[in-house]
Amino acid sequence: MPVVGYDGIVFQVGDRIELYASAELWKKGSQYGGVVGIVSSSQAARDGVGENCVRVVMDGVEGVHSGPPEAFRLVYE
Repeated sequence: MPVVGYDGIVFQVGDRIELYASAELWKKGSQYGGVVGIVSSSQAARDGVGENCVRVVMDGVEGVHSGPPEAFRLVYE
């Protein structure tokens, strides 16, 4: 399921992304990563998030992190 990033461009699972510059992980030096999952708004609502949730693995940081689609943008490599 594709979602729209903060720049208005669609991305999906498997794409490289850049984290929004005001995010805490970006401030700690983790700027890029890869999308490993997207939780639909219905599942996110059941989880208490209330909207689509993007799951990413950030470069140089262990674990899977998540946030709203508006926190990321597609990176063209």
